[in-house]
Parts: sequence; C-alpha cells; structure tokens
Amino acid sequence: MLNRPLRNTILYNTPATVWGILILYFSLLPSQSIPPSLIEVSDLFLHVAIYAAFTSFYFGGNYFLNNRVFLNPSKRNLILAIVILISALIEVVQEQWIPGRSGEWLDLLANFSGALLGTVIVKTALARWVKN
Repeated sequence: MLNRPLRNTILYNTPATVWGILILYFSLLPSQSIPPSLIEVSDLFLHVAIYAAFTSFYFGGNYFLNNRVFLNPSKRNLILAIVILISALIEVVQEQWIPGRSGEWLDLLANFSGALLGTVIVKTALARWVKN
C-alpha cells in the first residue's frame, strides 16, 4: 500500500498528468487524424485554453498537496519554464516529424499566454475561496 504523501501526490497531480498526456497525444497526431471538432475551433484560442487548463490543474492540485499554500515564485516560475520548454519541443517535433503539422511561433506564444492565464486564474480563484 502507498504511504499517504505518495498517495496524495498521485491523487492531486492526476488531473494535470492526464491533461498533459492528452496534450501530447493530440499535438503529435498527423493533421488528417485530428478530430474535425478541434479543427473548427480557433487555433490560437485552443492553445490558450489548453495550456490555461493544464497549469490550472497543476497549480490547483499542488495548492492542496502543499497544505493550501500556493507555490513560491521560484517554484512557480520553474514549472512555467518547464511547461514552455515542453511546448517548444512539441512545436519542433510537429515541424520536423509530424505529417501535415507545422511548428509556429504564434502557437508557442499562445501556449505561454495560456500558461500564465491559468496561473492567474488559479491564484485569483484560490485567494477568493480562502477569503470565504
């Protein structure tokens, strides 16, 4: 049986982990395999929303994992840097190896904007929730 800290780490990080796997899966699909419903949505809006959700899941889960304490700025910035690095790597892989896909700077900017937006949303929501 898992000890409590490990079990809590897995529990609170599961939404972000599952979301990250979905990001990888859909980002690395060849263009002809992308579901039509995703193609109809604005590409940049989709990037912002996906990465906002990803960081929201991650920071929200870690808030509860760390006894309702939001990550300090250095850890938060490290996580944001890792998210952006992974996003950049996905764009490079799309450009080089995925048929019908291309890596774009605008997508990377939208991913970064979404990651920042998700961080702000979680921090604001948690601050309001704690007050009540």
